[in-house]
Amino acid sequence: MAVPEEVRNVQRPVNTVVINTGKDGPYRYAVRARTGVKYLGANRNPQPINGKIIGHIINLTYVPKVLETVDCDPPHKSYGMAKLAQMYSQDLLQDLLEIMPAHEAYKLMATAMVRVVSPYTAFSRVSQRYRDSFVSEFMPNAALSGSTLTKFVRALGCNEKMRMSFYQKRYEAVSEDHHIAIDGTLRQDSSIVNDLSRFSYKGRVKGVKDVSILYAYDIELMEPICSQVFPGNHIDAASFGAFIETNKIDRGIIIADKGFPFRAAEDKFKARPQLHYMLPMKRNDRRIKAYELTLYDGCGVDLISDNF
Repeated sequence: MAVPEEVRNVQRPVNTVVINTGKDGPYRYAVRARTGVKYLGANRNPQPINGKIIGHIINLTYVPKVLETVDCDPPHKSYGMAKLAQMYSQDLLQDLLEIMPAHEAYKLMATAMVRVVSPYTAFSRVSQRYRDSFVSEFMPNAALSGSTLTKFVRALGCNEKMRMSFYQKRYEAVSEDHHIAIDGTLRQDSSIVNDLSRFSYKGRVKGVKDVSILYAYDIELMEPICSQVFPGNHIDAASFGAFIETNKIDRGIIIADKGFPFRAAEDKFKARPQLHYMLPMKRNDRRIKAYELTLYDGCGVDLISDNF
C-alpha cells in the first residue's frame, strides 16, 4: 500500500524509508533503517536492503521506537535471599543439567528459588517475583508464565524415569558418615480428582481423606533426598517397603509410629543390613520400667550416632 506524500515528507533520520504496515492505530506508518544494498540481475541493479523498525510516523511527527513497558526490568532487585539460595543450590543445578535439557533445568531451578525467596508464591506470580529478584540474573531467560509452569510441572510429574534419576543422584551424594532418615506424614486431601485421597485410620474418625507422603533426608545436612506420595489408606509397612525399593534405598533409619508392623517388612531389613528402624514403644511395655527408659535425658540424635 502506498504511503501518502505528506507522511513521506516528515523529517526523519537519514537512510530510512517509510512503509505502510496496513495496521490501524498509531503504528500504521513504520520507519525502517536502510542497512545495505544488494545487486540484482545481469545488470546488477542496486536495490536497498531494509533493516529493523526504528520508529513510526505518528500525527505527522517522527517518534523513535522505545522499549516497551512490559519488557522493562525493575531498576532495583532483591539480592540477599536470591544469592543465598543460589550459593547452596549449585549441586542441585548440576544434577539437573545431567538429566534434563538446560532450559528446563533453569526453569525448574528458577521456580524453586523464587519459592524460597517468596514462599507460597502462586504460579501466576512466579514470573513477577522472578523479575523482581536476582534470580533472574542467576537463571536468565527462564520462561515462567503461569500457563507454561502448569504444563511444565504436569509433564515433569509424569516423567518418572527422570525423577528417579535425580533422586538417585541425591542419594549417592550423601556422605558415608551421614545418616539418612526415612519418615512419613499424612496430609489432609479430600479432593475428588485425586486418586490417592483415601480414608486413613485417623482420617476415617475425622471424616476427611488423606494422602501419605514418605520422604528421605540427610539428618546432618537436613536436606531432602527423595519423596513419594501413597494412598492414605496404605499400611505403613507396605508404603515404606515400596518406597525403599522404588528409590533403591539400602541404608538409613525408618522412623514410624506404633502401628508399624515390623514382621510385614522383615524381609526388607534382612536384605538390607544397613537399613534400621526406630519405633516408639507402647506405653505399657514392660521394658520401659525394667530399663528405666524414662530417666534418659539425651536425644534421639545421640542414640542414632552411638548405635549406627
